[in-house]
Amino acid sequence: MSYEMTLEEKTAFLLESSAWAGLLDLEEARETARILKTARLSAGENLFGEGDAGDFLAFVVTGRVRIIKKNIYFRKKIVAELCEGHIVGEIALIDGSPRSAAAFCLTPAVFLTLNRERLDRLARDFPRLGYKLMTLLCGLICHRLRETTKLYVDLERACGPGREADPGALAGRAGDRMRRFLG
Repeated sequence: MSYEMTLEEKTAFLLESSAWAGLLDLEEARETARILKTARLSAGENLFGEGDAGDFLAFVVTGRVRIIKKNIYFRKKIVAELCEGHIVGEIALIDGSPRSAAAFCLTPAVFLTLNRERLDRLARDFPRLGYKLMTLLCGLICHRLRETTKLYVDLERACGPGREADPGALAGRAGDRMRRFLG
């Protein structure tokens, strides 16, 4: 069944529940809401797969999404679990590269999606808002990169020369950081 959130529902989500809550004013949220499309997926459905072409991001409106990345042995590893308000897929929207991880629904989920074409159109029609949205996306990516760097440094410390790694302690610290990071 097709489902589209109303402009008012999208605007309210952006202002109150999204990763951008408090960062957009009413008019900016309304203009952004106009270009967002609604997607509804069932539990177990993929939002996208690792390696897929990517030109959109998605706000999680409802539901839980698991992010999975294959390691060098092609084993699937859980990177994160995201819930309401979080954004997924922002890197592919910015750089157009294939997806670096897969995202699938743990529960039925509703998303608001933004593709590159619609973002470009918004930036052309509302340059100030386009700049603000790109700044917000870059800020999100920078935050995630800083957290990843911290995890890498912890791993390097745990496995460095003359040190025996304690995988349990490392996993605990990494898990604590990811839980803080993901809210």
